[in-house]
Amino acid sequence: IGYAAEAANVQKNSIPINNRGSITIDGKQALSLGYSAKIDNVPFTYQNNIYVGKSFTMQAIIFGVGGASSKIENFNRSFIKDIFIAD
Repeated sequence: IGYAAEAANVQKNSIPINNRGSITIDGKQALSLGYSAKIDNVPFTYQNNIYVGKSFTMQAIIFGVGGASSKIENFNRSFIKDIFIAD
């Protein structure tokens, strides 16, 4: 969120959180966080998926041009479905 705020030239608390919750990636608990920002007046939406394991941390992120949408959320569900975590 900090990098999105910096790129958008706004404070971190100005970045809207679209969704946040626990998800499962390859049978393991992870966090998913969706947020939006405008960079050079172009709206972007990010979906950041974070897994913290015993041996490593994984970040899998997607983004799309435009505001939060079910299309981005559906793509994210499809994206994380195919991730294998070797931890």
